[in-house]
Amino acid sequence: THQEVDAVGYSVPFQKVPQELSIQNYDGETCLQLAACGSHFDILQHLINTCGANINEHDWKSGRTILHRAVESNNVPLVDFLLTREDINLNLKTYEGYTALQLAMGRRLIDMVQLLMLAGAEEISLPSENDSEDDVDQADRKSTTSELQSHHDLVCRLLLEKKNKQKIKNKKTQKNTFTHTS
Repeated sequence: THQEVDAVGYSVPFQKVPQELSIQNYDGETCLQLAACGSHFDILQHLINTCGANINEHDWKSGRTILHRAVESNNVPLVDFLLTREDINLNLKTYEGYTALQLAMGRRLIDMVQLLMLAGAEEISLPSENDSEDDVDQADRKSTTSELQSHHDLVCRLLLEKKNKQKIKNKKTQKNTFTHTS
């Protein structure tokens, strides 16, 4: 504590505020990303609203933002928090070229896919045949395209199944309500 430091007599230089918020640790994480990993919402609010931290900042190792990380860890409360922010960019890509929606689809996180789609995340755009050969090897492109298409098809099917189950549940609820009122 401050009193203990005074008692010892050491001179401790305190850092000036505001600090440089884009400084990254060895893993490429900023203080905002570290706060997000621990779901420290009060610290996130302070860093974003008061200190002006960039909510869309990439880490330098993988190009992931706090939204990418929240989706990967299936952290629904954090994703909900991030989706309330007007300055969140839902379509930023990692260095590998994946958006948060694509990561959710790849991990078959149906609820996360629904959240992102309802928030306005753009649907997957599969790699184009016009992409530079320097960026993606032709065989890798075909493999990735096929893999993404199968994930997309799976998610669409699961979303339709979930929607149909909800309709059936709603009909049962309406039928039970009608029966009880008779």
